[in-house]
Amino acid sequence: MRTRSFIFCLGLLLVAASYATAQGPELEKATSFGGSSIRLPKGWLVKASSDTSLTARAPAADKESADPSGKPPQGVAEYAPAVSIKVQGYAGEIDPAAQQKVLVAGIDGYRSVETPAPVTIGEAKGYMFGGTFLFGKLQLRSRHYLLTMNNKLYVIAFTTLASRWQDHQEEFEASAKSFVPGK
Repeated sequence: MRTRSFIFCLGLLLVAASYATAQGPELEKATSFGGSSIRLPKGWLVKASSDTSLTARAPAADKESADPSGKPPQGVAEYAPAVSIKVQGYAGEIDPAAQQKVLVAGIDGYRSVETPAPVTIGEAKGYMFGGTFLFGKLQLRSRHYLLTMNNKLYVIAFTTLASRWQDHQEEFEASAKSFVPGK
């Protein structure tokens, strides 16, 4: 009888754990701007919004050594994970490799860590890619989604400390999948 009870309890725990895992990260209700919407990670705050853009940040900053070279830290630097969304008129095809090269040329220390890959979010189609770069003495990592729909280009960029990417990747991906472009 004890064995059956133990197995039953273990089964309940496994079901509960798989349900929690299947649910994914908690997201806020949809935040709308200019006809588009996105569900931000739980607790995130909108910092700026217009018909063509949205910027939001996590409520608290992540911390890391200010020196990414491995030298003993001279202090602790902070960076709050963020998302930036820009919308602009666009007709044509996206060349994601060329867009990533623009970042390599224009951002100090930008290095590709994710090559462009096709992505579909709702009815919008496009590409995603990622990279790391320096922001002052901080090593940051970003992922860009370039999506087109209804003659518009939607650029969604999630950014956080490179060392904390794994901590935020799942909530970034869930938030990106919740994006609904304007009509």
